[in-house]
Amino acid sequence: MYIQTERLILRNARPVDANAYHTLWNTPSVQKFNVMQPPSLERAMEAVERDSGSERVLYIQLKDGAHMIGQIQFDDDDLRYDTGSCNVSYSLMEEYAGCGYMTEALQAAIAYAFDTLGMEMVASRVFLENEASHRVLEKLGFMKEGVLRRAVKGIDGTVFDDVVYSMTRQEYEAQRAN
Repeated sequence: MYIQTERLILRNARPVDANAYHTLWNTPSVQKFNVMQPPSLERAMEAVERDSGSERVLYIQLKDGAHMIGQIQFDDDDLRYDTGSCNVSYSLMEEYAGCGYMTEALQAAIAYAFDTLGMEMVASRVFLENEASHRVLEKLGFMKEGVLRRAVKGIDGTVFDDVVYSMTRQEYEAQRAN
């Protein structure tokens, strides 16, 4: 898969992404809002190999760059059953945050989810404290559904509330028509 935006490329993983993947998932700013144990380089290599064959994992790369700077992943939506819904999660290397890259990448990825994967709804769960992610999703037109209290335990034992967002196919198509 290969999707271009104004400044970015969304693509499948490649073996050369292992070091960047390792860096991304071991960054304190990414770990702060994630429950995944930071991977070793060996585990990063395994993850990149697994991701390379998936149509539901997109690696973000600058058009003028050589390595991945972030990741977008579509998983099953575990809050809904058999409704054509997926959950999108995403991470970006800290030095690229605040530049609009994630908004740009997610806009293209959401179109991919509806137009190519055939989703009827795209949802996202964001830690209550993750203000930057709230802004991104709201800017893209996601609707805030509510707060799932005491939703997930972080790797340090902290229990977090999740804010649930979603966008239906009808909302996506209405946005696209405007």
